[in-house]
Amino acid sequence: MTILNQTTELIQEGYTWGFDFSFWNIIIFILGILALIVCIYFIIDEGPNFGMSFAFILGIAVVIGCFHSKPVYREIPQYEVIISEDTSFYDIYNNYNIIEQRGEIFILQEKNG
Repeated sequence: MTILNQTTELIQEGYTWGFDFSFWNIIIFILGILALIVCIYFIIDEGPNFGMSFAFILGIAVVIGCFHSKPVYREIPQYEVIISEDTSFYDIYNNYNIIEQRGEIFILQEKNG
């Protein structure tokens, strides 16, 4: 088997929760934390009222909103190969998925171990 070219395909496996470290997301997160600190200070100092309770809940929503789901990808190697006569069909079948065939060139993808 002669490898002509090797590429990588990204396959989405699912989602995970995470924090996006973009500039605006960090600014919004910091403002949400500051709003929560101010709300806690006023609730402790003056007692709870509707406005501060609403602002506190809104601050919590802003902080939680900065966390969101992100896709999780896995890289799977793909190979463009020419299969010679001395290569066993079972070796190819057990280790690779045949994605495409263009004449004598096969596109093989590694199987999930």
